Amino acid sequence: MLEEVIDRETEGPFRKYINNASAVTLALEDPEDQERADFLTFVQHYQMLKSHGTLFVSDYQGGSSLLIDPQIMTSPKALDSRLFADGNIGKGFESFHTDHICNHFCNFFELGDDFKAGLPSKMAEDIDGEKSMSISVAE
Repeated sequence: MLEEVIDRETEGPFRKYINNASAVTLALEDPEDQERADFLTFVQHYQMLKSHGTLFVSDYQGGSSLLIDPQIMTSPKALDSRLFADGNIGKGFESFHTDHICNHFCNFFELGDDFKAGLPSKMAEDIDGEKSMSISVAE
C-alpha cells in the first residue's frame, strides 16, 4: 500500500483528513493536521464552485505534505457512476451540500454556496478572463 512508503521521519504518521463518504473532516487531534484538513475542505468547496457543482476531489490522506490516493467525486446522475472507479460514492457527492461546513478559508475567500453560478466575484480574473486563484501555504 502507498501509506507504507510515506517517510515517517519527514511526513509524520499516515492520517486520513477527509474520506469519500462525506465532506466532513475526520477528528484530528493535532492542530496542524486540523489546519490541513480545513484547507482541504476549502479546496473541495472551491472545486465544486469552479466545476459548477459537478465534481470535487475527496479521500484526502497521507502525510504532512504528501497526499496519496485521492478520489474524484461526481454526481451519479450526471455521469456514469463508475467513471472514476468504485470510490466515486454517489452518497458522498450528493451529501456535499449538507455536510460541508465553511471554515475560515471559505469565509476569507467569500465562497458562496451557489455551485451552479460558479466562483464569486472576489476571485481574481486571469488574462484569459477565467476566474482563478493562487494560494500558497507557508510551513
